[in-house]
Amino acid sequence: MNDNDNDNDNDNDNDNLNKEKILINKVNKLPDVLIEIIKSYLTLGSTVFLNKKNYITNHYLIRPIILKNKIENYIRYMVRRDYEFVFQQILLENYIKWLEIKHYMYKNIIYKNYIYFIKDYCIENESVKCRNLINIFLKEHGLCQNQHKNNIIKNKRWKI
Repeated sequence: MNDNDNDNDNDNDNDNLNKEKILINKVNKLPDVLIEIIKSYLTLGSTVFLNKKNYITNHYLIRPIILKNKIENYIRYMVRRDYEFVFQQILLENYIKWLEIKHYMYKNIIYKNYIYFIKDYCIENESVKCRNLINIFLKEHGLCQNQHKNNIIKNKRWKI
């Protein structure tokens, strides 16, 4: 790929971003009555992403959309991107299950439970907002915040 191709890609991205901004500005200028009529045609699942209130109310609709084998990828993606708001909803929805997942193994490290793994994953990916949410959660629930010190590192090497 040459420099000219990179310039074209950047130009396309900028054009798309500008088009999206123009579209959003036009939608924002629509009369409220028209917006309500448009909303009446939208499914509940498509309104989840319109604003925070809808997201909080209808967050449960997102889980069925994500393939079962991709849930962990989705969670890790939110942590890597440090999407605090979305991660907070995921945490509230799943913390009981995460506490029950014992001896979670990731990259040859065994974590006491899934929450401590996620906390360590936040540190690894410099996701400060998500890490702070977990710390607040651990404090509110009376759990040890320094559990990452007790993780077990396993190096299994097979001899041939």
